[in-house]
Amino acid sequence: MDLGLYVDAHPGVGPVARAAEEAGFGHLWIYDSPLVYGDVYIACAEALAATERLAVGPGVTYPHARPVHRRAGARHALADRARARRLRPRPR
Repeated sequence: MDLGLYVDAHPGVGPVARAAEEAGFGHLWIYDSPLVYGDVYIACAEALAATERLAVGPGVTYPHARPVHRRAGARHALADRARARRLRPRPR
């Protein structure tokens, strides 16, 4: 069974991601709420840097919070960092 974990985009998400990987989770979805939590793409990058196998990506995003070119640039940077482990948001 492949299990995932959902966390908010808070500073210091790296240790949480590492603990999730060590506990056997295969995915880490990071919640995007830019008015409440930190930046989802920075949190994804921190989680990717702290782990080796865990697939990481934004869970639910708020597309109107950032201009399209900023979202595209952030997603491209994540893809460059860990292409095989980057999760894409799922459309509703």
